This record gives sequence, structure tokens and C-alpha cells, in this order.
Amino acid sequence: MISTNWDFQDNIHPVQDIENSIFLLLAFGFSNSEGIKKIKKQWKALNGKVGRGRTETGKVSSEELGGVVSAIQVDMSTGDIYNLKHIDITCPMGLLIHGNELFIASEYYIQAFAGGEKTYRINNPFFNGLHAMKKSQVGNSFYVTCTNIDTLVEICLDGKGIKWRWSAPEYGYNTNKLGEKVFIDENRLYQYDETFSSTLTHTTHVNCIEEYSPDEILATLFHQGEVILINKNTRKITSILKGLTCPHGIHRFGDQFIVSDTKGNCTYLLDRNLKVLEKIGHQDFDWIQDSIILKDGNIVILNSNGGGIHLYDKNKRDFTHKVNFDPDKRRVSCAIELSRDEVEKIILE
Repeated sequence: MISTNWDFQDNIHPVQDIENSIFLLLAFGFSNSEGIKKIKKQWKALNGKVGRGRTETGKVSSEELGGVVSAIQVDMSTGDIYNLKHIDITCPMGLLIHGNELFIASEYYIQAFAGGEKTYRINNPFFNGLHAMKKSQVGNSFYVTCTNIDTLVEICLDGKGIKWRWSAPEYGYNTNKLGEKVFIDENRLYQYDETFSSTLTHTTHVNCIEEYSPDEILATLFHQGEVILINKNTRKITSILKGLTCPHGIHRFGDQFIVSDTKGNCTYLLDRNLKVLEKIGHQDFDWIQDSIILKDGNIVILNSNGGGIHLYDKNKRDFTHKVNFDPDKRRVSCAIELSRDEVEKIILE
């Protein structure tokens, strides 16, 4: 296996003319070493439990944790890494390319980015603790995961209006981890309300969404350890995958799906019927925040606490590359693959 240490502070490079390389856009929700030190101390005090309470959450601000989105090029022959661009943004948890724009989900808003620059923000009353975003397969809309209020919304690309909404407390998930009943008020302004920042105040901590069909939505429920399928019209819920521990990142790539069993330290590959094809694990895994399938079918797995980006070869059924980073300086939240054209026209131009 090719193993390379990634230096975040290395010089910024132009795109390299390398025949065998991949381009990755990586979001690091935490990028401030002092903030990471504080939150690690809080995690240690939990003694293996997951989720900080209101008091502890309030002691470490988002600004202290930082955040950055990094575009890199990886030479697959040598493992060499080239820093192409760093974008500072508070706690980025979701990335989406649409047309000639990049959208980054920060805590309470979506930041648009094009031509190498931040352009405009998308706001919405339900935007609180934003995580994954996905483009709809049909129509001019995309889905946003509003994790802090256990809500999924489908909005127009201009951010105006909500085409569809599903709030977990309205459909059976109405008690949070503190034993409190939760109610979602559709007329309330939730954006920038820090009341809901604590993981323990969430009933599901839903953190990722994927369109299975025009009328069906997949979602990962962190607290329940489950992937569910939601019928957009009837709101009927079907359990797809149970027994996970703090899952994240349900993604579709062609006819396959992938989901990260985060604290279970493995990744599941699913077929078009949502049946498990393969379970991928590694002894070094410690909190798998996200996993994606590349255009060539190989898999990138983000080992957040373990400080590694692992490449799994689908044909060899083994790991071939590992990018090492210092988890005391950055914690990775999600990734997408870019084409060279997208890098040059959206990220760098």
C-alpha cells in the first residue's frame, strides 16, 4: 500500500499534468488545533458515550473549531499530494457541485463558490446545523439536511421556498436523548438559533440524505443507528439497514449506494435494491465520517479520528493508498470527487 503524509501547510500548486491522478475536495469541519484539543477533552469525559450536552457544547464555539475546504490532486502512481486550494469556512459539513458552482453547507447557511471566489449565500428559516446536500434527479431543486432540528428540506436552487419538508419529531421521533419531547414549529425562525446545537437535544441527528427515486428519500439516523427510506408523498418510513452505530453519509453512485457505519468503523456497499454487497473495514479505522465511490468504481473512506484518507480498490478488494493527516489539526467531515475541468473552472479560475 502506498502511504503518504499530507502537509496542509505545503505550498499551493497549479494542476499537475499527471496521467494517473484523482482530484478530491475535502471538507474539514474542524481545523483549529486549540479548538480540537478542547473538544477532545470533552469527548474523553463522556467515557465512550456519544453526544455532548448543552453546557459542554456551549463551551466550545464554532469559531474556535474553525473549518476549511481543501482541493487536492493525488498522484496515484507515487502517492504525491498537491494542494490546489484552501477555502476557509466555519464548520463545513456538506459539499455539492451543480453546474459551474460549488455549494458548501456551513452551520447556518449555504455558501456558493464559483470562479475561485465566494459569491453568495443561500438562507432559509430551517437552516440549522447543516450537513449533507444533494441535487434532485428531477426538477430545479436540492435537498438539505438540517441536523440540529432533525429536519430534511427540499428547496429551490435559489433558496426561496420549501418544496418538501420532513421533520423527524412529526413522524414518531419526538423524544431527544435527554428525554425531552421535541416539537417543530413550521413558522419559527430556526436559522442561527444555537438552542439546538447539542447532539443530545436531537431526536435522530439525521445527517445525510439521498434521493432513491423521485418519490423516495434515503436518510441516515445517527441516534437510531439506521438507514431509512421515506416516501415523500405518504411519509411512510421503511427501515433499510439497522444495527449501525452513529451512521453518516448515504450516497448514490450510479446503481450502487454507500453508507458509513461511523462508530462501527466500517463502510457498507449496497446494490440498487439496497441489499448489502460488501462490508469494508480496516484495523486502523476510528470514526468513519464519510465514504464515496469514485468514477472508476474505487472507494475513498474518511477515517476522521484516525487521521487517514483510505483508497479501496474494488477489483483487488484491498486498500492500495492511504493519505495520512494529523487529526489534532484537522477533522474531516465529507468529500467529493472533482474532474479536472471542475477544479480549473470552479475552484481555481
